[in-house]
Amino acid sequence: MGTVCNCVSDSWLAPLAEKSLSLLEVSGLFNQNRPTVGQVHREGSDGIYGSPWVHRELRREGIRVGEKRVARLMQQYEMRGRCSRLYKPVPKGTKEYYSKHPNRLLEAVQKWLGSKGMIASMNRPGKCTDNGAMESFFHSLKAEKLTGNTWKTYSGLKSALKQYIDSFYNRTRLHSGLGYMSPLEYEAING
Repeated sequence: MGTVCNCVSDSWLAPLAEKSLSLLEVSGLFNQNRPTVGQVHREGSDGIYGSPWVHRELRREGIRVGEKRVARLMQQYEMRGRCSRLYKPVPKGTKEYYSKHPNRLLEAVQKWLGSKGMIASMNRPGKCTDNGAMESFFHSLKAEKLTGNTWKTYSGLKSALKQYIDSFYNRTRLHSGLGYMSPLEYEAING
């Protein structure tokens, strides 16, 4: 192993250069990201963020670290983001049936909704993105908060939803559609 250059001007690194520590020893000192990665993963996102989002949050905090390093550290310390895949595989033959008879699926869904006293949400003609923002929100809510969790009482569920929306989703969560800012930050910048 090589040694640290003795022409280091940074005062905090100079003593290391004088001691001629090996590069391996110095790199061990730089491995201070773990608590920060853990803080972003556990405290900042309540265990929701995976390595790409933890990396983005660390970069926003001014911490220079590579995405692969964040992924390696998270894997090493068994930190995983919440899975965003919500749907189970469709039974064999279902896709083929409904691709041949598309109105039957629509009719079945509308009938079920009607039996529950609901009306299907509809886009305006030619405006396929009308519900896009809400569909994205509900996907995030299901994947990040609801899937895999249970609540004993309605008030417990209501409290968890309020905390997720008010404290995390609107104030902290990074949104790719907003340039990796929270909605609160985005509104402050863009009025």
